[in-house]
Amino acid sequence: GGHTGEIATMVLTPEIVDGFKRVQAWREAGYQSIPAVVEVPSAGGLPAMKRLLLLANAPPRTLTALDEARVVESLIQDDQMAPGAVAALLGRKRPWVARRLQLATRLSMKGQDALARGRIGPSLGNALAALPESAQEHVLDAIEKHHVKAADAVTLVAAYRVADEPDRRALLKDPLGTLRPAQTPIFSPRAVDLEGRIESFRRFLDE
Repeated sequence: GGHTGEIATMVLTPEIVDGFKRVQAWREAGYQSIPAVVEVPSAGGLPAMKRLLLLANAPPRTLTALDEARVVESLIQDDQMAPGAVAALLGRKRPWVARRLQLATRLSMKGQDALARGRIGPSLGNALAALPESAQEHVLDAIEKHHVKAADAVTLVAAYRVADEPDRRALLKDPLGTLRPAQTPIFSPRAVDLEGRIESFRRFLDE
């Protein structure tokens, strides 16, 4: 300020905090003007508004883990916030922030689509994100084709990570048969080793 006669103006870019589906429905119906409640940005700026977005959609839960992941990614990359600051802002712990960031940055597009549609959960999404993108696609295909349940799917990913190529092919060809083999006295040394690792993964997940 300082100069008389001048009017200070501020141009704000609107951000939708709640009602994404309703806005889309109005747009598809051809409306150019949509009624809305406008919240004035708080002192916290955009990070505070992103926190409000998560809170507005929490009860009942309408956000997916992927939505949360994208908010975390935006806070870190766009708003230049440290993971610890993001955790404090969202009322979460740092490992949660790290897992959500991994979903946004390392999970393949097919994995993200499955997560958004609820076909896989965040635990399986994070397990898949530890694999190369091409491997994620193959493992997801096997999980969907053989209708592998969530707990077995996480074990499958863990086994896939440590297996060699022949065992990986066996895991993808028959996940359930490989994860839960029929009892037989004849095992190759490699099969015995892999079965032991799978069992240890299962015990770890149970704990």
